[in-house]
Amino acid sequence: MSDPRQFNHQASHHVPPVLVSPCSKHYGPYQFSEKLIPLTILDGLEAKPIHLYSRGKHIRDWLFVTDHAKALLTINGVHRGERFGLGAHA
Repeated sequence: MSDPRQFNHQASHHVPPVLVSPCSKHYGPYQFSEKLIPLTILDGLEAKPIHLYSRGKHIRDWLFVTDHAKALLTINGVHRGERFGLGAHA
């Protein structure tokens, strides 16, 4: 833990160190079909127009759900009490 005050605060309140991992948007095999990635794929397969929002200039970072789970398992035992941004552009 990088900040001793944080450790003392957690120790005094009996809060175990946790791993914080804000990450990208997830996608995976059981995602609802109305979500962006499945909807775009289905529309493309059916030769429907592909929707772009806000002139198509937004950049979104997507992470496959099992890749995020593997990353959490990798860093969990080593870096407890720290914060990691997980994603393609983190």
